[in-house]
Amino acid sequence: MGTTHKTINILFISHQTPPKSIPCASKLINTMVDAAFVIGIVGNVISILTFTSPISQFREIVKRKSAENYNGTPYIVTLLSCSLWILYGLLDPDDGLLIVTVNAAGVTMQALYLALLFFYSSKEKRVTYFGFVVLDVVCFGVVVAFTLVAFEKGSQRTFTGVLCATFTTMMYAAPLAALVG
Repeated sequence: MGTTHKTINILFISHQTPPKSIPCASKLINTMVDAAFVIGIVGNVISILTFTSPISQFREIVKRKSAENYNGTPYIVTLLSCSLWILYGLLDPDDGLLIVTVNAAGVTMQALYLALLFFYSSKEKRVTYFGFVVLDVVCFGVVVAFTLVAFEKGSQRTFTGVLCATFTTMMYAAPLAALVG
């Protein structure tokens, strides 16, 4: 009976003490998570730099005190896209920090660009831009309400992710509208 008892103790202890290979795997996983976070930060910095690309054009607008025939469509679409990505990030607070931060910067910058366009545009363009910004806010509100009411917790992020992918595609296609229009 003594031998059986020792065997059971050894098995019990081995379940509490992980094998020597686990700490290496744990360090590898932690390293991979840390690397993913660092890559995410680098991606955020690059994305924010992308959001700053129109600054030189807006300097010219401010310098001339006129937006002339400048098209605000890309900024309106990007405002909605970034807003949706913020919602997507907020639906998963554990993994959404980087998504929320970069898109909050995007919303801020798009709002600034639209404010400058509004200020330096003709009255007709102001009405158009204001209407589209109101439409953005209403669409975002409808998406938030629909997402929270119509879907269960697990499906909310999937639905929002599909919308985000769609609006991101539109965001990158919007400059083509500026070329055509």
